[in-house]
Amino acid sequence: MKPPPVWVFDANVIISEPLDAQGPPGRIIEALLRGDVVLAWDNRILAEYREVLSREKFSFKPGQVSGLLDEFSFHEQVNSKPWKGKVSPDSWETPFLESAHPLDEPVLVIGNTKHFPSDPCNSIRILSPQYAWNE
Repeated sequence: MKPPPVWVFDANVIISEPLDAQGPPGRIIEALLRGDVVLAWDNRILAEYREVLSREKFSFKPGQVSGLLDEFSFHEQVNSKPWKGKVSPDSWETPFLESAHPLDEPVLVIGNTKHFPSDPCNSIRILSPQYAWNE
């Protein structure tokens, strides 16, 4: 049996799940929790998830945020590699590229794929949640 794929997920995909549990982000989170897909992360990404999920506008209780993030801790922590390629305009995106880069089959699932044109991302596959769900 082939092991599940190991992918990096942008914070927007993670935050979309509670807001659209029936859409692709929700289905992706279900696949993560079932172990059909493995979440790759580093401490910067985990901090980003925590910061985004804790924003007042989303109204999540601290226990809800911690519970979801605790589920992710059972997935694959990666040793990020410094990104030497061209990076998208926003520096907050660098940890996601650096975490995907060392994976055997690097994939980054992100809500806005326009932030990552394929040319500067080298061998990293950039997928939208919709495309990832159909993968």
